[in-house]
Amino acid sequence: MKGEELLEIANELEKLDFVEYAALEPVEPPPPPGYSNEASRPNLILPPPATPDFSNNQTYKNSSFLNIEYAWSLGIKGQGIRIADIEWGFDYLKSG
Repeated sequence: MKGEELLEIANELEKLDFVEYAALEPVEPPPPPGYSNEASRPNLILPPPATPDFSNNQTYKNSSFLNIEYAWSLGIKGQGIRIADIEWGFDYLKSG
């Protein structure tokens, strides 16, 4: 089946009352950026270098327009926040 046909089916499924969302799942996830060029592929045998400590650069905490300390005093600590960091692939089977 061609991709266009599959997309048409997914669009028809989304029209059903009991379907909230339909998406096509690739058979193989796309390669990460740079993997199509042999010279730019990262060396997966060597571990990546340790990330330097950038905490001294985190000056936003004392920024007047954020007022982080005041938010913390009210008990606001980021409860209920959900973040998805999707850089080049997505694991459809992973729940989280």
